[in-house]
Amino acid sequence: MPQRRTVKKKVKSQAQWEALIRRRLGKLLDIVLGHPSLRKMGPHKTPWYIDCAVVGKQKMTFLNTQFRGKKEPTDVLSFPGAELYFHETSYLGELVVCLPVLLYQAKDLKHSPEHELDVLIIHGILHLLGLDHDKSKSEEKLMSQWEQRLLVEMTGKKTKKQPQALIQRARSGT
Repeated sequence: MPQRRTVKKKVKSQAQWEALIRRRLGKLLDIVLGHPSLRKMGPHKTPWYIDCAVVGKQKMTFLNTQFRGKKEPTDVLSFPGAELYFHETSYLGELVVCLPVLLYQAKDLKHSPEHELDVLIIHGILHLLGLDHDKSKSEEKLMSQWEQRLLVEMTGKKTKKQPQALIQRARSGT
């Protein structure tokens, strides 16, 4: 009887996720800087800098409660840098990603965790640049368009069925 081989999924550590986020952030910032209308929203000096952290559900629930008044974990939070130093330091702020929520959403939506990470950091960077989908319908539409455009550029996937960005998913209920 032939022996069955089991293939173990390689699980990334928190440090590996943080390194992946930094690499993906670098690529995305290069893409963003290539768009003059987004570039003018950020610091005048380049390169731009963003801190990132990967947290669990407990920490994310605490942060989401503290800063948004919502007593549940969320996928990504954006904390803009101090406006006073924004243009002088090239520091956009910090993104906090909840790994368990990211992994759940990727599995639920049947795509890779790396793709979900791209969706979340795109959304977060747009917030760091000052866009806010909760301000108005027109800002929601603008942010959604940028999410979709950047996601296509980031993933290199331009097909009939475009990958859904975060705001688009929220609108469609997925």
